[in-house]
Amino acid sequence: MILAYHRVTELESDPQLLAVTPARFRKQLEYLAAHYQVWSVDAVADALRTGEKLPDNWICLTFDDGYQDNLRHAAPIAAEADMTPLTIFPVSGMIDTVEEPWWDELECLLLCPGRLPQDLCLQFPDTTYRRDLGVDAEIQSSPENPVWTVLNPKNPTRRHEVYRELHQLLRPL
Repeated sequence: MILAYHRVTELESDPQLLAVTPARFRKQLEYLAAHYQVWSVDAVADALRTGEKLPDNWICLTFDDGYQDNLRHAAPIAAEADMTPLTIFPVSGMIDTVEEPWWDELECLLLCPGRLPQDLCLQFPDTTYRRDLGVDAEIQSSPENPVWTVLNPKNPTRRHEVYRELHQLLRPL
């Protein structure tokens, strides 16, 4: 079994559900340590290539996107639980930059307090995206926004609706 994590940290908001808190990660690893044997992705690939029999309870712990919290939080917790090695897949184009992944930038632009143009117009290679944000052009911090995720079928503001739409438009790019 290969488990794919993204983030191990405390976030004010997590609309894409990419994060697990350090406390929850620690509990997950306690369970996994009692039932599974951690293998590296390379060791599993080698075993599969050579026909070596893998134990029934093998597991790989992987992290997509290479967030810094993988090293700050996940790695020490995993080492403490004797659940290493971990495999981290960083976004190669973001190494040694201060840029954030596009989905984090989109979240900040649309779901964080601030002001946007009332008439939002974005040009894509094959289409023009236009939405009237109306009164939602400016939002203040509100109690319901930090707990909103993409699993919630309702959009508390037009910005949340635009966030969903732009996420779908940007993802294939």
